[in-house]
Amino acid sequence: MKISLRFAIILACLMLSLNAQAQLQIVASGPTDVCFPNAPTLSVVNPPTNLTYQWFVVVGSCFNHNSVVIGTSTSIQANGTSGYFCVGTDPGGNAEVSNTIFVRVLPGSIGSLMLPLPYSSTQVSCLPSIDLCIPYEMAPQGFVSTIKWYRNNVQIGGASTLNYTATLAGYYKYSVSNSCATSFSDSVEFISASSVPQFTTTAVSPVCNGNTINFTVTNPIPGATYTWQTSNFSSSGFVASGSGINFSYIVPSALNLYVRLQCVTTGCGVQITPATGFTIQNISRQISPFTTQNLCPGGTVNFSINPTGGVTGIQWKRNGTSIPGATQNTYPATIAGIYSADVTASCGVASSNSVTVNAASLPAASISANGPLTFCAGSNVILNANTGTGLSYQWKKYANVIAGATTSSLTATGAGKYKCIVTNAAGCSKASNTVTVIVNPLPTATITAAGQTTFCVGGSVVLSANTGTGLTYQWKKYANNIGGAINSSYTATAAGKYKCTVTNANGCSKGSNAITVSVPCRIASPTTDNSEMKAVLYPNPSDGTFEIKINNSIPEPFDISITDLSGRLIKSEFQFLSDRTIVISNLETGMYFVILSGENERIVLKAIVKN
Repeated sequence: MKISLRFAIILACLMLSLNAQAQLQIVASGPTDVCFPNAPTLSVVNPPTNLTYQWFVVVGSCFNHNSVVIGTSTSIQANGTSGYFCVGTDPGGNAEVSNTIFVRVLPGSIGSLMLPLPYSSTQVSCLPSIDLCIPYEMAPQGFVSTIKWYRNNVQIGGASTLNYTATLAGYYKYSVSNSCATSFSDSVEFISASSVPQFTTTAVSPVCNGNTINFTVTNPIPGATYTWQTSNFSSSGFVASGSGINFSYIVPSALNLYVRLQCVTTGCGVQITPATGFTIQNISRQISPFTTQNLCPGGTVNFSINPTGGVTGIQWKRNGTSIPGATQNTYPATIAGIYSADVTASCGVASSNSVTVNAASLPAASISANGPLTFCAGSNVILNANTGTGLSYQWKKYANVIAGATTSSLTATGAGKYKCIVTNAAGCSKASNTVTVIVNPLPTATITAAGQTTFCVGGSVVLSANTGTGLTYQWKKYANNIGGAINSSYTATAAGKYKCTVTNANGCSKGSNAITVSVPCRIASPTTDNSEMKAVLYPNPSDGTFEIKINNSIPEPFDISITDLSGRLIKSEFQFLSDRTIVISNLETGMYFVILSGENERIVLKAIVKN
């Protein structure tokens, strides 16, 4: 059975070649040239019942072909482009081979077109040339169609037959078109063994250091690996500096530069081009300042450049565009942008570094006072500037900088016009509004005594303050105001320290010097047993109730008055006591003077109250 079947297959293939007439007949149910997804049905004509059937589809190429079993009934559906035939075998193993019917289905499913032969996959071949052909199954025999060949997706002119001889490296594919559509095969890669890597560049020697020079592979081989190598020497020291079809390289600061290209292809080995050499002209061309700058409204960023190395010309640029007339070593930038300078030398035009100038805004700048701007000498007012992140300050009085005044507030003690210069993080400054501080002077305040300031109880001295227009006065004893003592003079009768507060028409006050008044009178001791004493105060100290024993030597009548240590009158009454005894009560804790005054005599007693 196997031998007979093989014989039948061989016979079928022979019939394909000789167009022989078969015993077994098959027919198609309709046209055999169809557009996808249509598919004709193929059937055996009057199939004998004693036969078993096997359907075959022809697979192969323009060089050879084979067949594959695709069915075992008396009919099948032809779903793809190929040649179809049937073999019927009787019980004795004898085979009958049918005629072959060619079915064309275009465009077919995506990728249904086979690769150009002799490729079985997208493998790489390294040959001087290769003959490509369309596989047998795809051949448009008896089918109205058009063939086109492509290299690197570009149609090859005049290539429209089943075969094409490729001599150039590249990716090759073909298309088959009919009234249905156009189908493309996948691409296959071919590398010619005679392909030698080459590259081009627009750079010419000498080249400027820091400039970028570009290189490009000429007619690159698809699938090849390219490595660019550089060195400062013509025959040694080469290092890999880039890869790919295109190569950009920044010229170093050296004497020479050499560039060569290495190409690696599968099956073709490694090829290296001769080195191309350049002389390097070293130029210094940095612009200053070289860091990002902020441009304040109305401000200027002053750029400068001092190139060396044979520079013959300068051209300033903003955003890559030449600035008309800007050909000097300096340039004042008043507009935001990216600034650079091109310098011209024998090596060509070389570009400097680029510096970005950003447009910045002014900060807010205002000051206010937390109190009256008019005050008396010796006082002050705090001035406050607006605050914010990144702000710094400098206070000024008139046009002069106030040393150390660099915070957001200032304590102003002197008269003048104040303002604050506020600077933001971008370095932009703005002057605030101006406030005027007025400082009124203090009046003169001095007092003098019109006599001795030391006297006995009952004496006095007149104290006088300086006078002037619009002045008012308030006398004080120690730190306490003396009630009603608001004239320019005051009569002091008691011991103490006196001074006067003088106020002028602006409301400014000043305390005068102090004058001490002393009243050193002898006070009888109430605890002394002296028979010659004319009056005795007891008990002393007391809780506030005293008795005075007066002897017969004091004439009648007499006055009794009580004062505190400052001389302030506490109590005064006229007494006439037949028994010479009085009672003093309701006194607060402290020391007091009890004064007995008659027509011809005065007695002062000291009383101590302890509650």
